[in-house]
Amino acid sequence: MEVFKPIPEYKGIYEVSNKGTIRTDKNKTTYTKGVGVRHWKQRIMKLKTDKGGYKRVTLWKDGKSKDFLVHRLVATAFIPNPNKFEIINHLDGNTSNNNIENLEWTDYYGNLMHAYNHGLNSEAQPIVLVNSKTKESHYFYSKAEASRFLKHNDGFISMKLKNNKNVVGDYKLFVLAN
Repeated sequence: MEVFKPIPEYKGIYEVSNKGTIRTDKNKTTYTKGVGVRHWKQRIMKLKTDKGGYKRVTLWKDGKSKDFLVHRLVATAFIPNPNKFEIINHLDGNTSNNNIENLEWTDYYGNLMHAYNHGLNSEAQPIVLVNSKTKESHYFYSKAEASRFLKHNDGFISMKLKNNKNVVGDYKLFVLAN
C-alpha cells in the first residue's frame, strides 16, 4: 500500500510516498500579488531522470525552485538514520527504484562495498597486497582503497601499475580480474 508523508521543510506543500511518488499536498495554497490566494488541486509531480538514472523532482517554495533527488526525499521521510549516515544505497543497484524496501542509509565505504560485492561498479579494480616479510594478504575493493591503506593519495597504486611497478615497500601488488 502506498503511504504518503509530508516532505520536511515543505509541509503543507508537498508529500512523498514510500514508493517514490511526489505529489502536492491537498491543502496547498499560494499567494501572489497578481492572483491573490490560489488553492491547488492535488497532483502527482513529474519526475526527471538524470544521466546516472537517478530520479529528480523540482519543488517550489516562496517563489524559489529547488531540485531534489527522489531517493533522498523517500529515505529522509521513511527510513530512520540513527548513525547519521549521508549516503543512501539502492540495494538492487537500480537508481530509478525508489521504494523504501530498496533503500538504506550507509556510509561511503558501505556503498562502495555493496557496489563491488554485487557487480555494480565495473570501474573498480580489486587489488591484493601481500607483505613479502609476513606473507600476510590484504584485499581491497579498488586501487584507491589500497593506496589509502599505504597512506598515499588515491592514484598512487594506479601510477605504480602504469609504470610496471608491482612492489611498493614491503608489499607485492596483485590486480584481481573482475
